[in-house]
Amino acid sequence: MDADLLRELRQRSIAIGSGKGGVGKSTTALNIALLLARKQFRVGLVDLDPLSNVAVILDLPEGALAPVLSGHDARGNLDSFVFSYTEYLDLVFPHPGSAKDKLFARFARDLVGVYDLLIYDMPAGISVEENLGFLPSTGSLLLVTNAEPTAHVSAGGYLRSVFEIVPDLPVMIWHNRYQPAGESGFDPRAVAANYNRYVEPELQITRDEQARLRNVAFVPSDPALNLLQTELDPAVTILGKLRELFSLILDQQVRDRLSLVPAGARSRDLIAYYVSRNAIPDDTTRAVQDLDSFLLGLLRGSTREAVRSLLAGLDGKGGAGDSPYRILSEPQARAVGTVLDALRRSELHQELLRVLRILDEAITAIVERSRGFLPAGSLDHSRIVRGAVPRLLRLLAQEADHLPAFSRNAASVALFLIAAEKEFEDPETRTLLLRLVPERRTSRGESRRDRYRQILRLLSRDNHYHTLFFQVVKAIFPGITRRISSLNQQFSLGPLLLRDDQGAINAPAYVKLSTHLLHDTVNAGLGVSISATYNAASQAIRRGVEEILQARGQVPARPGAGPRREEKISPAAAVASAGISSAGN
Repeated sequence: MDADLLRELRQRSIAIGSGKGGVGKSTTALNIALLLARKQFRVGLVDLDPLSNVAVILDLPEGALAPVLSGHDARGNLDSFVFSYTEYLDLVFPHPGSAKDKLFARFARDLVGVYDLLIYDMPAGISVEENLGFLPSTGSLLLVTNAEPTAHVSAGGYLRSVFEIVPDLPVMIWHNRYQPAGESGFDPRAVAANYNRYVEPELQITRDEQARLRNVAFVPSDPALNLLQTELDPAVTILGKLRELFSLILDQQVRDRLSLVPAGARSRDLIAYYVSRNAIPDDTTRAVQDLDSFLLGLLRGSTREAVRSLLAGLDGKGGAGDSPYRILSEPQARAVGTVLDALRRSELHQELLRVLRILDEAITAIVERSRGFLPAGSLDHSRIVRGAVPRLLRLLAQEADHLPAFSRNAASVALFLIAAEKEFEDPETRTLLLRLVPERRTSRGESRRDRYRQILRLLSRDNHYHTLFFQVVKAIFPGITRRISSLNQQFSLGPLLLRDDQGAINAPAYVKLSTHLLHDTVNAGLGVSISATYNAASQAIRRGVEEILQARGQVPARPGAGPRREEKISPAAAVASAGISSAGN
């Protein structure tokens, strides 16, 4: 391959790799490809993973790949090795292992001429022949990992091998199942540091190499994106959204109180994480000591300079001084103690923690029951949630005048969601929802959810589905509003009702909430971020794609050039573009 062609190929290519399997590498590669295609980049998703499950995620029909050639001796032009998925997205060499002798030799010039971006779904692990051997011809590497120690050790070992082969390769890190800090002091952001603490100095990732690593995405867990959710279950989506909203309210409550603690922004993030996830004992001094131990755990294995840097960030003076605490200074400990004491006495704070525990138990139980791990006759967790959430909403309504606007609006949406959850349990409503879920017959004659058609509906306009979707919204909307009114009367939730500038009930806002919730509920379990409108995981994936483009300085290779096939706009995209009008709160 000549130098100019190689340079052009590298400019268009992103390798998606991982040190171990099971971290969501193929799902991440597919989500990135789908979002880039939505931005009208012409994308080729290249399957280099012998264990690839991209076809499984997309739920391609049986025999769909049969016309696409495979094998080392297969002949034909590039189109013979391409499965055209949408107007802007192709699966290139979709038969595992068929790309090895074609990608950088036979079709390199064709690939450069057709695609703006090539996404390589790499094999997991550190095989030079099947994985690392591709990297010299790759423009950048996206390393996918999870927030757990074993994943970081594997990722670090992969990085060590990468830098030995391509020392100057730009590396971006994509964190799946992310949470801000581990319960045992594990820092999920510090991939290189977590790896270095387990290996000999000569095997460690150097400081210069660490400086070239760029975190681009922090994607939290989300049951609605779980591929194991094979059947329509509105409770999984709604309870997940409720948990997200109440977590945000709790986080804002804690952060507001911690704002006066003399600490740096990163340190307050860690303190807020700990406080939001741990019950506060009656002994405040013991609580502060436990927090101090947690912060110390994050520093184990770090360099002396890193410890000093964090200490300086905590109090702006450079350390804990004569404090009996190992990390916190005495002024910091007193300030944190005051906050913890106030939160311990706060009925709202305690109720938020209690309801979040109930929601966690309910979501886990519902998912496990759907997978056959729990008997059908076990606890009705949805009913338990419907008993607990209104009591929390009543406390939020009583505090409405003192709540920040964001928390007040979040509580208003939570009221809508708990009403919708009850409405979606109605058999007639459930029948309406099922009309929006396509099915197909398997080769055995069994009926099953057709995820392939569902995903394509999100990417292309289907007028029949578009009409049916809004018919269902129109049908379920009165039931949801009646249940909101009933909850208001029973629990005095008037301050949480969404209102317009004149003080009247904001009906358009509730219509949009209903539209977005129906969209997210019907499309839950597809494993793609475009199936969800406003959940945190989907937003994090979208931000991650923007970070990738920014890091690469990427723009479409041929601005203004049309796609090779006719462009279509999905009804879901039109719905998402409408946004949600919130209350005049």
